[in-house]
Amino acid sequence: MFTRPERLRDEDVLRGLREGWGLDGVDVEYAPVGFGSHHWQVRRGADRWFATVDDLEARRWDDVEPPAAAGRRLGAALAGAAGLRGAGLDFVVAPLPAASGALLRALDERHVLALYPFVEGRTPTWGAYPDRTARTAVVDRLAALHAVAPGRGSQVLPDDFVLPRLDGLRAASADLDRPWTGGPFAGPARDLLSRHAGPLAAALERYRAEAASVVARRAGFVLTHGEPHPGNTIVTAGGTVLIDWDTLLLAPPERDLWGLHTEDPDVLDVYRTLTGRDPDPDVMDLYRRRWDLTEVCLYVHEFRRPHRLSADTEEAWDGLQHHLDPARW
Repeated sequence: MFTRPERLRDEDVLRGLREGWGLDGVDVEYAPVGFGSHHWQVRRGADRWFATVDDLEARRWDDVEPPAAAGRRLGAALAGAAGLRGAGLDFVVAPLPAASGALLRALDERHVLALYPFVEGRTPTWGAYPDRTARTAVVDRLAALHAVAPGRGSQVLPDDFVLPRLDGLRAASADLDRPWTGGPFAGPARDLLSRHAGPLAAALERYRAEAASVVARRAGFVLTHGEPHPGNTIVTAGGTVLIDWDTLLLAPPERDLWGLHTEDPDVLDVYRTLTGRDPDPDVMDLYRRRWDLTEVCLYVHEFRRPHRLSADTEEAWDGLQHHLDPARW
């Protein structure tokens, strides 16, 4: 996230690091990177770490779900990542266990802290991969991940294809005949949703039917990262590693491939050679549309709530305009 959490101070992070991991005498600096979790760089002399804080309220699928359920999902994904790292997948950047053995430490009733090793390397910018070499390096990592027996990630949850905040989107779509007043982007978001309400409803119904068919089959599910875009990679001296494993799920392999295929269809030939699997273009298209619909749900939820002008809400408004576009579906 580009904006610091309003309810959390550096002192809270320092306390969590001290009580959870025994890190005394460290300095922390907020790092305005990524979108979803909050990040801090942690230093003590020449030693460095990377800390993340997740807001469990924001991670809920809807307003009824308790934050603890979001915490269980996050904990299952991180435990799976730690298991993969322990099984020898060195490209998995997993969290470090606290003194208690836990991977997450509560800072208050809604925020949880995780600590990661600092990885020396180059982090590409968001967007497309710069070239085929970079894409192929990631496909190689994904092939190794997908080859792991699903039972090795026994903590990992299956993909249920839920669209987070879908109930809120449906409520918003039924509330277009009066002004939205939550903040500077409330009115523009309402106007944009009004223009595309019909195609959006059709896209949601199509997604529901196709996702239900994939879930019913449950054939060929593998361990998947979920978001293997350039922003979740670091190019190190030893090769490309993958970060942000909070999206780890048991799912069709197409979950990890659709974005790479969009950039370069030939990457599927590399994947077929490495795995012997032939990705299903219909499932890749389902995941591509799922990405758009998820972004729409989350951004509409953001703008229906009280909000203010910030780097994060400006980024969210750009994202809503990009993804709430029937031409993409």
